[in-house]
Amino acid sequence: MNRNIIKKMIYSALGIALVTISTAFLQLNLGSSFVCLGDVFIFVISIIFGPVVGLLSGGFGSFFGDMISYPPTMFYTLIIKGLEGLSVGLLAYQLRKLNTNLFTRNAFWLLEMFVGSIIMVGGYFLCKALFYGTYEGALVSIVPNIIQAIVCMIIALGILNIFPQEKFRV
Repeated sequence: MNRNIIKKMIYSALGIALVTISTAFLQLNLGSSFVCLGDVFIFVISIIFGPVVGLLSGGFGSFFGDMISYPPTMFYTLIIKGLEGLSVGLLAYQLRKLNTNLFTRNAFWLLEMFVGSIIMVGGYFLCKALFYGTYEGALVSIVPNIIQAIVCMIIALGILNIFPQEKFRV
């Protein structure tokens, strides 16, 4: 078997485990709402390891995390978080060639995470509108999801600046 395929399988399995644990058990309480930290690791894994590992880690890791903590959302979470990881990984793969210094690298990472966050917020809005049957019921979820996205982007940016990604390239 090709060495790169084995690496992707190992990174995907570790990513799925990390996203599952962080989705189910790592949460910040912000008073009236909470922030699930699964997106932190979806962002980090997708940026470091690319779109395939991001898709698998984001989709299946969040699916299993929701299976543990909140099962009614696990099926549409599989799709939404998988697309989030895929989009962040694809952008990271394309923009990686342009990273010339610390400022542009951080700007690209924020852009990649922002696009993933739009997919997450928009995806949950649409799914909750179908789930509740009205757009009004789904509007309630937008602000907490935006807060979650911002908090997770900040934490992920800190993590990305700590670890040298060049050692993990697949």
